[in-house]
Amino acid sequence: MPRPEQVSRWVPGFVAVFLVIFLYCGFAGEEAWPFTGWRLFSRIRTEQQTSWVVHWSNQQDRLLPFPFDELSFAYAGHMHILSRFPGEGPDEQAAICQAWLEAIRDRDPKELRISRTTWMLSDRDGKRARPPRVEEVYTCDRSGVRPTGSVVSAGG
Repeated sequence: MPRPEQVSRWVPGFVAVFLVIFLYCGFAGEEAWPFTGWRLFSRIRTEQQTSWVVHWSNQQDRLLPFPFDELSFAYAGHMHILSRFPGEGPDEQAAICQAWLEAIRDRDPKELRISRTTWMLSDRDGKRARPPRVEEVYTCDRSGVRPTGSVVSAGG
């Protein structure tokens, strides 16, 4: 009868460390790939929804969507950065804007405009959703970040 192979000595230690990190990330809500805080699809959704959008303007003041999907993988987390942007300090906000401006420098950007779109899921006009409220919150260029707070579209 063949003898079962023995497990290497380091395997139980590796499994124990893996489980500890896995459980810590889950219960602490940390996202440290490949470990997850179990938030991938379990965020609480409330009636009021908010999203953030970045546009850039060229030297002719033409406003264009920021091309995050055309940039390297390093820019894939832009939605998480945008959701935290208002809470960041001025230096951090300026650094984020400068990094994004630098990423599209070959397009000769004049400035970035960061807008917040807010809508109520229950706000309906018959069977259709009412338009969202779009507010331009920040403008940034090479000189820094400026809060604007101007309403672009007030929604229904």
